[in-house]
Amino acid sequence: MNDNQIKQTYLEETLEYIRVIEKDTLMLEKNSENPEYVNEIFRALHTIKGTSSMLGYEEVSDLTHIMETHFDKIRSNQSKINAQLISMTLAFCDSLKIVMTAKSDDEKNDEMEHIRNILNVQVEEHGQKITDDVSQLNNESDVNKVYRIYFQPTKKTLMRGHDPVKILNQLRGLGTCYVIVESEQIPLLGELDDKECYMVWGCILVTPKDLSEIQDVFQFVKVDSQVDIELIDEGNVIDDINYKRLGEILVNRRRISPKDVEKLLSNNTAFGELAIKRGLISKNELNAALLEQNIVREERKKRNQIFENMTIRVKNDKLDELVNLVGELVTLEAQLKQFSASMKNTQLNVISDRLNRLIGELRENSLNIRMIPLNHIFSTFNRLIRDLSIQEKKEVQLKISGGETEVDKNVIESLKDPLLHIIRNCVGHGIEFSEERIKQNKDKVGTISISAQYSGAYVRISIKDDGKGLDLELIRNKAMDLKMIHSDVKLTDEQILNFIFRPGFSTSQKLSKISGRGVGMDVVKKNIEKLRGFITINSKPGEGTELIIKIPLTLAIIDGLLFVVADSHFIINLSSVVECLDCYDELFCNPDGNAICYRDLVIPCINMAEFFNIQRKTLDMQQIIVVRVGDKLLALQVDRALRKHQTVIKSVSQVYSHIEEVSGATVLGDGHIALILDISKIAEKIEGKIDYVYNEV
Repeated sequence: MNDNQIKQTYLEETLEYIRVIEKDTLMLEKNSENPEYVNEIFRALHTIKGTSSMLGYEEVSDLTHIMETHFDKIRSNQSKINAQLISMTLAFCDSLKIVMTAKSDDEKNDEMEHIRNILNVQVEEHGQKITDDVSQLNNESDVNKVYRIYFQPTKKTLMRGHDPVKILNQLRGLGTCYVIVESEQIPLLGELDDKECYMVWGCILVTPKDLSEIQDVFQFVKVDSQVDIELIDEGNVIDDINYKRLGEILVNRRRISPKDVEKLLSNNTAFGELAIKRGLISKNELNAALLEQNIVREERKKRNQIFENMTIRVKNDKLDELVNLVGELVTLEAQLKQFSASMKNTQLNVISDRLNRLIGELRENSLNIRMIPLNHIFSTFNRLIRDLSIQEKKEVQLKISGGETEVDKNVIESLKDPLLHIIRNCVGHGIEFSEERIKQNKDKVGTISISAQYSGAYVRISIKDDGKGLDLELIRNKAMDLKMIHSDVKLTDEQILNFIFRPGFSTSQKLSKISGRGVGMDVVKKNIEKLRGFITINSKPGEGTELIIKIPLTLAIIDGLLFVVADSHFIINLSSVVECLDCYDELFCNPDGNAICYRDLVIPCINMAEFFNIQRKTLDMQQIIVVRVGDKLLALQVDRALRKHQTVIKSVSQVYSHIEEVSGATVLGDGHIALILDISKIAEKIEGKIDYVYNEV
């Protein structure tokens, strides 16, 4: 790996750790009693400090160390959480991000100076105490913890019917148990009473079990026996494989005093060897301390390796290249399938079918590699809501659900800006001030909810606020002022709401930093449509507004329905197809042939040959493809619906880029080009040209 690659990796990892710090700081602001957030922030700062120092960025390392020290004091209960520390940490993250991505030395130096000013602020010592609760990681059943156990039965244990060997075997059943026998108390053979117990056991137990389950093993002997159980490794240390030194372990085991340890350390002789020589500890006690040290270090090393193997960083262009190659394989497989069908060779057909299954699995796996949880962007909006709340002097909270829903990374990258615009509008236009909300018997804190869920080959994202809703009359009047409609035009509520997606349209009465310029929602609609998705809006006065976005899971390969019109081939997304019908005269509701009767509904029908101005011979029998556009139905009149087709999406030439109804193209097995249609754009083109609206389904 060359220097540029190392620096790029450092940059990517640092930005990721900054994101973790920012996210956990916002959570800490809401729940200062949870020490896990403090631990996560400390670990992230510690890693940034270490990697920066290793690569020679000493000033970044030194300043991060100051920030790390604040959280180290909180971990040890020397300091406490307060609002000033939260603001300082967020400001530190903002400036460090700029330092990491700065294009010039001047910009970088300015932000470094800003960081120094931030960290000079003294953090006041007030707030609620942080307790040393066991981290959430320890609650997971598959995380191993390490316990030190000292078990000294009473001499009468055997006579009372208790067998220490069975107790030790029970411990072994809880995990991996290392046992050291202390036999110093065993008398000479002539003085030994076989009814008495002289043995003492020291154990190191590696187990995911809780302390209570280990205590249960000793429940019948704990009254008259000495049982000491101590958790020595909580299972949450990942980036540090070191453990206590021998002297510290022996002090903790109460085998030597701290003063004796200091005296021994002042000599150049090996600590353990000198301690035995001076009679401070026995060989057995030294072996027990060494065993404990080695076991804990080994467990931490295993945990560190597991953590490192959980994820791997891959460049975006490498993933894109992989998907492109899979796309070429899909096209090649389609050609082979068509060739094998024409040859009518059974063995070749079998090979083609097997290849089809393998390429299908490869396609799914390669696409899944690019899938990222939506929480990747959802979690960043906590910071946005906090800043907007302060800026607008409103009380707003964010609720997120369905963040685990995964979509293609390219979709996520293109989705962030539209969601950002929508949330800004929710705070700026939707959520009322606390005084207004209280008068309306609402909670004084406004709520913006973001949820996501799968919907076939699409992901449905809902952004909803509980604010004042949109004023339909105000929107209509604004549209008339802007000469978008005449005063005598009758519109449905949906058509009125859709004016907010027009360029330059805004109902804001005053200009602010986040609203009033008439830009935003038109950009949202355009960006969503670029993703081959669509957006709808619902609003109720006094109750709030909801925007629903539906976007495809991936932009690379789709399952499509292939159909022909004359000699032209077209593909539409299979997930939009409701049903295919034979076309006959009785199906049409009017002489113009632009509507059909379908399951007690009247739905628009588009003759695709006329729509694309394709010259063809009249066919005796055609077909109808019923598709779903949002919550409406639309019929497409075609020559023939052929088959399902695994479609590799390619961009069209600049010559055809002005045709909005075509979102891409693909190569068929026989070499023909098929155009991929955007049915939502087709629906937009016909809306207003027919004298009725879609029937809702």
